[in-house]
Amino acid sequence: MSSPVQGPPPGGNASIKPVSPNPYRLRTGRIVLIGEGVLLVVLGVWGLLANLSDPGPDPTGAPVAVLHLTMLHAVVLLATGVGALACAWRRRAALAFIVVQGVGYLLLFTIGLGAAGREKPTALGFDYADAVLHGALMIIALGLGMWLAGQTLEGRWWVPRRGAQRQRAQR
Repeated sequence: MSSPVQGPPPGGNASIKPVSPNPYRLRTGRIVLIGEGVLLVVLGVWGLLANLSDPGPDPTGAPVAVLHLTMLHAVVLLATGVGALACAWRRRAALAFIVVQGVGYLLLFTIGLGAAGREKPTALGFDYADAVLHGALMIIALGLGMWLAGQTLEGRWWVPRRGAQRQRAQR
């Protein structure tokens, strides 16, 4: 059996196929994205339900666990969770989603820190617990991006297809 070659084949040979040198990266990245997606969907739905059932006088939003979520903030978390679940199945889609998530939550983190110190809350109703959540989501996106981009840096290996060896043996 021949060993894998690290680089595309010359001339586009149909008897070989590309494989990932480390499929563990995509599997674990997918598990983290699915876990993050489920958690954010639960937080988003909980925040929506909390705001619908008892809007309350608090301008920072309804209490959800240690967070205070406004309706808009709950929708943002719900959309992020649904996006994570939708993009977890393909590596390129996951990388694109992670880049958008990282930049988006970096912006929410910096805006949220400034808004948490204000007397009048913003439309998203930021407080310091929200800033910690946004910072954690930004760090998760950075780590996942570095983890999943490893295959892009390592390249793909090209190995013979199963039937190709039999065809060569029959000739």
